[in-house]
Amino acid sequence: MTHPKVQAAGVVGAPDPDWGEVGYAVAVVDDRLTAEDLLGWCRENMARHKAPKRIHLGDQLPTTAYGKVTTPVLRQLLQDAGIWPKGGSR
Repeated sequence: MTHPKVQAAGVVGAPDPDWGEVGYAVAVVDDRLTAEDLLGWCRENMARHKAPKRIHLGDQLPTTAYGKVTTPVLRQLLQDAGIWPKGGSR
C-alpha cells in the first residue's frame, strides 16, 4: 500500500511446495503500473518473506455481501483468474 500508484491491495496465503505458504496479492493501481513493475518494487522495498510471490491486478477488490475483503473472496478471484497454485484449494 505504500507504493504511490496502489489504490488498494489484499494478500492471501497460497500453498507453496518450497516455502509452505507464500503471499499472492490482488491490487488496484493507477496509470499503467504493471504487475511485474509492482512485484519488482515490492522485492526492492519489502523484506523478502513479506513480498508477494504473485500479483494480480484488478479494477476493484472483491468483497463479500457485507462489503468486506476476505481471504475466501480473494482466493476465489485468484482461482477464477487461473493463477492459484494447482492442487492448492485450502
